[in-house]
Amino acid sequence: MLGKTVRITHSHTSESMSFTYQPSSKSVCIDTRPCRIAPRFSSDSDEEEDEEDEWRQTPALTYETPPDPEAAAAESGLEGWLSMPAKNTKRFGWDKKLCCAFQDEKYLYLVMEFMPGGDLVTRTSNDIPEEWAQFYTAEVVLALNAIHSLGFIHRDIKPDNMLLDRNGHLKLADFGTCTKMDSTGLVSCDAAVGTPVYISPEVLMSQGGTGYYGRECDWWSVGVFIYELLVGDTPFYSESLVGTYGKIMDHKNSLTFPDDIEMSKDAKDLICAFLSSREVRLGRTGVNEIKCHPFFKNDQWTFDTIRDSKHKHCIFSRNTLNQSITTEIQE
Repeated sequence: MLGKTVRITHSHTSESMSFTYQPSSKSVCIDTRPCRIAPRFSSDSDEEEDEEDEWRQTPALTYETPPDPEAAAAESGLEGWLSMPAKNTKRFGWDKKLCCAFQDEKYLYLVMEFMPGGDLVTRTSNDIPEEWAQFYTAEVVLALNAIHSLGFIHRDIKPDNMLLDRNGHLKLADFGTCTKMDSTGLVSCDAAVGTPVYISPEVLMSQGGTGYYGRECDWWSVGVFIYELLVGDTPFYSESLVGTYGKIMDHKNSLTFPDDIEMSKDAKDLICAFLSSREVRLGRTGVNEIKCHPFFKNDQWTFDTIRDSKHKHCIFSRNTLNQSITTEIQE
């Protein structure tokens, strides 16, 4: 894909954007003409249709890294366009990199790091070896510990928000539900934030703003995640939202393991340790007690070296990348 133009179709508008990445010249060419990032709120106005036609005739812009807003605007003849590089701030290494951002009069455009491995949702749809679950879970634990160390709780840990790079390593996405902990390590919220099947009992109980919870709610979601990796479904799913919440609140009785699924004793023990009451949940005293769990014992990596290793099952070659992209590739 290097040096080629890739056309990506927007999932909501069915319109597309083209971009070309040239590592040698460190430039990103964004063709903003055929794609609208933000949704249109009306379509009955002739004036809006005229604006749409004018917008589509806007020339493509090529930004050097980092981009020069004034030079880009002058070169394209689009005075008033703004662009900015991603700030060179200290990152904790478990999120996608923002390459650059720019905007026109109506929209903001974010050029993000490409994650060729996609998300983990596709992997939960198939049976995966426990060795894979061990690897992914270990990296999720480290990623969450990094977020918690910064004083935040993620609150929406699920396979959809876990992306894989070309070496099979994991990065978290979608920090829209993150919230800052207070000085006691707790937060208060009047709504059940998160995805229903991954929400912990204490988050459900906090609705109305009468309850508090801490980072342990993320460890509950990790338990659901491990179960889903090994079983192929979440443990508390129900056809109705009320049914799902009922199972979560009654987790001591509703948590079961299918007889036809092979799972080690250590894996079951780890899942049960996460899917327990917050007072006894694994991770409540810190991440070290999670790292010490026998489920993570292996002879290939440790928590200190895992980011330097390559997951042998998830290496993406250039040919694999080209085959895995479902969008139109143009020479």
